[in-house]
Amino acid sequence: MASRRTSRTAPPGAAARKAAAVDRFVSQTRPLCDGDENAAILPPEELAHHTRAFEVVFR
Repeated sequence: MASRRTSRTAPPGAAARKAAAVDRFVSQTRPLCDGDENAAILPPEELAHHTRAFEVVFR
């Protein structure tokens, strides 16, 4: 059975909830302290993926 991918606009307020969820993972999204070795693990493009205004659903 082939999966179908659909894209849907996220419901109102979803972007704020997703951003708040991502912000809970401070050790992944912000430097732990000074120094390159302590940089955030997730790059900006990955954070943008998780806070976009739409969802992709596979069925």
